[in-house]
Amino acid sequence: MELYGGRAAQADWPWFEEELTYDNAKLAHALILSGQDMGQPLLIERGLQTLRWLAEVQTSENGHFRPIGSNGFFRRGGTRAHFDQQADRGASDGVGLPRSAPRDV
Repeated sequence: MELYGGRAAQADWPWFEEELTYDNAKLAHALILSGQDMGQPLLIERGLQTLRWLAEVQTSENGHFRPIGSNGFFRRGGTRAHFDQQADRGASDGVGLPRSAPRDV
C-alpha cells in the first residue's frame, strides 16, 4: 500500500508506478487476493480500482482488449505504445479479473 499511496498514484493515474509495461494486472491481482486472505477490504478495493482503470486503459476505441505495446510501453503523461504487444499479454493481464474480482467489476 505504501507504493500505491506514494509518488505515482494520483486520481488521473491510479497506478503503482510511473509506467505501464507488462504483466500489469498481476499487481492488482496480488492486492485483491492479499486483501481477501487478510480480511483487508482496503486492499481489495485498491486492487479492484486499479484493475478497473487498467481494463479501461487497455480497451480500444472499438471496445476490444488491446494490451500495452512493448515498443515504448505507456509512461504517465505520455502516449501509449499501440503495437508490438507480447503474445502472453492477454493471458497475464486477464488473469486478475476472472479469478479474483467480485462479480460487480
